[in-house]
Amino acid sequence: MYERKYHPKVHLDMAPKLLRHAVHAADLQTQAPIEIALVSALTVMALCCQGVIDVRSPPGFLSPVNLFFWVVAMSGERKSTTDKLFLRPIVDREKLAEILRAALKDRHEAACTVWLLKLKQLEADLAQALKAGKDCSGFEEALGEHLGTKPVMELHPRWLYHNTTIEALLRALRDVWPSAGLVSAEGAIIAESRVMQHLSTIAELWQAPELMRVDRVTTGALCLQSPHLTFSVMTQRSVFEEFIHRNDGMAVKIGFTARMLLCEPISRQGEREVTVLTAESTQALEAFHARTAELMEQSVVAIKERRPRIVITYTPEAAHAWYEMAKAIESDLQPGRIFHDMPGFASKIAENVSRIAALLQYFCKGTTEIEIDTLQAARDICQFFVDEMKEISTPLDPMENAVMYGQLLDEYLVRYQMTTRRTEVDINQLKQYGPNRIRHKEKLWMAINNLCL
Repeated sequence: MYERKYHPKVHLDMAPKLLRHAVHAADLQTQAPIEIALVSALTVMALCCQGVIDVRSPPGFLSPVNLFFWVVAMSGERKSTTDKLFLRPIVDREKLAEILRAALKDRHEAACTVWLLKLKQLEADLAQALKAGKDCSGFEEALGEHLGTKPVMELHPRWLYHNTTIEALLRALRDVWPSAGLVSAEGAIIAESRVMQHLSTIAELWQAPELMRVDRVTTGALCLQSPHLTFSVMTQRSVFEEFIHRNDGMAVKIGFTARMLLCEPISRQGEREVTVLTAESTQALEAFHARTAELMEQSVVAIKERRPRIVITYTPEAAHAWYEMAKAIESDLQPGRIFHDMPGFASKIAENVSRIAALLQYFCKGTTEIEIDTLQAARDICQFFVDEMKEISTPLDPMENAVMYGQLLDEYLVRYQMTTRRTEVDINQLKQYGPNRIRHKEKLWMAINNLCL
C-alpha cells in the first residue's frame, strides 16, 4: 500500500476567483504542484500590470508591482509545462510584435539612409560656407533642425528574456520596451548567465526607479526612465544552493534574496493521476488568458502614449489591517522572534503584500481600491512565502534540529511500517518521499543519527 505524501503548502481560499480557478485548472491539466502554478500565474499578472499600475501603501509610499520569484523544485515537476500554460498569451503577443517589427525594419532602414544622406549634404554645405567666410547661421539652424528629425523605430513590446547580459537587458529596457521579465522554468539558464553577475543592478530594478543611470566604460552611459523588471526562475535545489553561496553569499549580502519570494513545493511525482479537463477548468484558463491579453494591450497603449500609471489605493478598512500587519512584522524583529535573524527580508514583506494585493485587485477585479478580502488573500499568499523562506534559509543547528528531525523521521517510519507492512526502507525512498524538511542529505543523516542514539 502506497502512502500519499503530497499536500499543498499554500491555500487560496481567500484569493479572487479568477486566480483561484485558473490555478486549480492548471493543477488539473498539468498535475504540477499548486505552488508552481501560483508562481506562474502571479508572474504573468505582474508582467501585464507593471506597466499600467503602481500601488500606494497606507503610509503614502508609491511602489511598483513587479515581483521577484524563485521556485526550488526537482526535475520532472512539470515546471516548464505550467509556465508555458500561463505565459501563452504573452508569447503570442511577442510573436505578433516581431512580425510587425520585421515588416517595418526595411522601411526604417531606408528612412535612416535618406536622413543620413541629407545630414552629409548639410554638413558639406556648412563646411563650404565656413571656408568661404559666409554667414553660417542659416546652415547651422538647418543642421540643428535635421538632427532632431532622425527616424525612430516604432516601439514594439518584448517582455520575456532568458539568456542575456546585463548590458543587453538594460539597453532593451531603454530602447525596446521599458517593461520586461527575466523568466524561465529552466532557471539555470538565468542563474548561470552573465546577467546574474550584476545582482546589485537587478536588485535596483525591483524598485523600478523613475530614473536609472548606468555608466559603463565600454558601452557608454545609459539613462533608463522607469524600467520595470519581474524576475521569476525555477531551478533544482543544487542550482539554487550554488547561486546562494556564489561569491561568498553576495546575493544575501546585497539584499537580493530579501526581495525574493522563495518556495520549495512538495513533489507530486509518483502520485499524479490521469485527468480529463472539464468545461469549467477550460473556461477558467480561457478567462485568465483573456484578462492577460486585455491588460497587455492596455500596457502597450499606456507605454506608447506615455500615460501615467494608475495608482491603486486602499479602502479605510484595508488600510487599518495593513497597519496592524506592519506593526506585527516590526514586533517580530525583536530578539528571539521569527524575523530577528532576517531583518532585510522582513522589511520587504509589507511592500510585497501591497504589490500582490494590487495585482489581485486590478487583474482579477478590475478596480483600483484594495479591499479587505483582497488584502487578506495577499497576506495569506505572502505568509506562505515567508514560511518557505524561513524554512529554506534557517541554518542547520545540530543541537536544536537533530531531535526535531529525528522525531519527523520516527513518525514517518511508524506510518510507513503500518501502511506497507515492511520493516526496511531504502535511503532513496526517504530522500524522495520522506518528510519534506529532512529530504536534503545533511538533515536526513542528522535524523538517522539521532534515532541511532
